[in-house]
Amino acid sequence: MPQKRTYKGAQVIAIIIAILLLCVAGFCAYLLIHNQQQKAEQKEMFATIAEKVDAAENELGDLEQISTVEDKRVAQLLEVYGELHNYNSDFVGWIRVPGTEINYPVMQSPDSPNYYLRRNFEKAYSNLGTPYLQENCDIRTCDNLIIYGHHMLDGGMFSDLELYKKRKFFQQHKYVRFDTLDELGLYEVMAVVITTAYQADSFQYYNYIENNELTFNTYVQECKQRALYDTGIDAEYGDKLVTLSTCEYSNDNGRLIVVAKKIGGIKK
Repeated sequence: MPQKRTYKGAQVIAIIIAILLLCVAGFCAYLLIHNQQQKAEQKEMFATIAEKVDAAENELGDLEQISTVEDKRVAQLLEVYGELHNYNSDFVGWIRVPGTEINYPVMQSPDSPNYYLRRNFEKAYSNLGTPYLQENCDIRTCDNLIIYGHHMLDGGMFSDLELYKKRKFFQQHKYVRFDTLDELGLYEVMAVVITTAYQADSFQYYNYIENNELTFNTYVQECKQRALYDTGIDAEYGDKLVTLSTCEYSNDNGRLIVVAKKIGGIKK
């Protein structure tokens, strides 16, 4: 009799474990589906925001001829940016990298670092986040504007910065647009760098934002020395830079940065 009770007890335990495993599997499946649905909704939101920007952008014509664009067409695009800023005052600009999927609003929350790491344009939770400008970069005066975006393994956000690891892609896609609320800005890629973050011996690119000649020249020198390949583009004090940063998965805390120098712009 004791043996039968032990056998039945083992059966009950096995059934309970099986039920628990089914519940866990079901919950995991629910989270996966929910996560995919959330991503789809967030991507649709970005596409909706970008639609009006793209319509005004298409009126500008050739990206490389930005300095010849008529004032009226520039005003149309800047007006769209003004509307986005009115909707969310954290909106400070728009980043666009031709030849990639990077075509997003850029946010900044000076009093809340990394606020948009897990928030969408409407400030709701988002696993995609929204590209954002480093909190201590003054968008009007900073020599090196650092913009962060997620590297999603299934694509999107700043994932396409990976394409710049290959010189051939750079040669065909040398230009980056970063527009602010009062200026359309054209930048040329200067360096592509793989580094790590938050380690004593790493290239701490996020600390190079002070507006002085030594800091600027040191940053440019570090970028050129660490670059994956020579772009033939240099910068000197007085130039303005934009640094696009995303995660890079070949190292722990890896980072991929694409640094570009401003070569043109149109103010309203």
